[in-house]
Amino acid sequence: MLLYPAFLYVFAQGSPAYGFLSLGALGLGTIPSVFLYGTVVQSVSARQRQVVHYGLGVLFIGLGYLLLAMGLMRFGIMLPLPDIPYYQPIAKSEAIT
Repeated sequence: MLLYPAFLYVFAQGSPAYGFLSLGALGLGTIPSVFLYGTVVQSVSARQRQVVHYGLGVLFIGLGYLLLAMGLMRFGIMLPLPDIPYYQPIAKSEAIT
């Protein structure tokens, strides 16, 4: 599932070399994360694993609701959303020198 957006991105770029580098970077970032997750999961008790998996499930449901609500906003359907901090770069006139 993680690879489909990456494949689409690489295909849209149109360069085999850039695609190779992009997917290679994705793999280099993904492999250590999956290894670390597996190592951490095996080192904790079954009860702690259950709590972590429950928490991740709640997090994914929350993120799914957030994406659905933001997508429906494009069609004029407003659902309640939590306040999300957005990146707003500091203008040069506001920067401290």
